[in-house]
Amino acid sequence: MLLPVLDSALGALGSSWETEAIVSSEPSYFVALGAPASEHDTAGFRRFSGRGFPSGAVFAVPRRESATTHFALRLRETSRNPDGFGTELPVVHEKDFLDPRIHIYDVPIGPHFRSKLRLYSLNPPEGTEGAVSVRLSIAGTNREVTSSRLPWTRPDCTYESCMPAYAELDLDSLLSTSQSQAGGRFDLSLWTNYAEAWAFVGVVDNTTQSVSVISPR
Repeated sequence: MLLPVLDSALGALGSSWETEAIVSSEPSYFVALGAPASEHDTAGFRRFSGRGFPSGAVFAVPRRESATTHFALRLRETSRNPDGFGTELPVVHEKDFLDPRIHIYDVPIGPHFRSKLRLYSLNPPEGTEGAVSVRLSIAGTNREVTSSRLPWTRPDCTYESCMPAYAELDLDSLLSTSQSQAGGRFDLSLWTNYAEAWAFVGVVDNTTQSVSVISPR
């Protein structure tokens, strides 16, 4: 299981971010509404705030237990709204790392947003073959705006370090100054050269610091 972000840190424009994860093992019994509380009511349930894994964390769950183990992950901006519920982030199963080609559609880029691509893999090849190709086009068309290549950042050992291989890109950096100021909607195409991967784009509103998550479809 991949939790794409598990960290707490300061961000741009005075923002402060925290991720909170929940892991729950499906109980083998049902506690009726109004039943007396006991120590068994929270058996198999854990809630914790993330620290130290800004590039994601990998949790190894035995296959025989995966169907009854549930994860949830939220991202909250706490400087402006410390009691806000936040935004749900995807939790990714190993089976979702299926294809070296990924498409993400209708991504806003411009002066009102901070849009960042985050890309993950559990098995990228070494050397130059591991580079990620990124193509940006006008949304809903085949009109290419620009393309780029990203290197993977690899932990020494993916599973022992509990971290995936990772690449990221601030999407504003792909555009010229005039294009970025004009803003617009764009489609992303990614090729990872043989690596099974998964990616998403986080979009932060510069005024409200609200977050939208755009994942592959």
